[in-house]
Amino acid sequence: PLRHAAQGVAALVVAAGSVGVAHYDKAVQVSVDGQPTSVHVLGSTVADVLDKQDIAVGPHDVVVPSLASSVSDGDHISVRSGRKLTVTVDGATKEYWTTAVTVDSALKDLGIRADGAVLSASRSQPLGRGGLTLAVTTPKKVTFVADGRTRTVTSTSSTVFGLLSELGVVKM
Repeated sequence: PLRHAAQGVAALVVAAGSVGVAHYDKAVQVSVDGQPTSVHVLGSTVADVLDKQDIAVGPHDVVVPSLASSVSDGDHISVRSGRKLTVTVDGATKEYWTTAVTVDSALKDLGIRADGAVLSASRSQPLGRGGLTLAVTTPKKVTFVADGRTRTVTSTSSTVFGLLSELGVVKM
């Protein structure tokens, strides 16, 4: 009888362990900056899943659902890394944090109007995790007099010399 009791207890422990693992083991999809990965984890919250995957979350990152949210089998977790964008618009510099992944999407997300502007980086350039420093020169109306004629033009040149060169005005 003792042997049968021990076997029964062992079977019960194995069954309970299997139920426990089945309950806590979850298949989730984790997307970091748009790159999805399917993972199996033992954990009950989004923070547990990210911790098990060695995904560190910084103060400027966005995690959906929140770190404290519980996870279920089949859930999707999205992590967007914060990127520092230093933007100088016509000489005025400001720093921003964004989760956008390209220059163009960052400008739109931050509400920086750059229509017709000259940028120091391509609009399609990716924003790496290290961030980016960007110069934006917006078009300006300029009125000038040359050879007795007054002209008003729109230019993105940042200097008088650049404007005159752009217009083909040469010093004689």
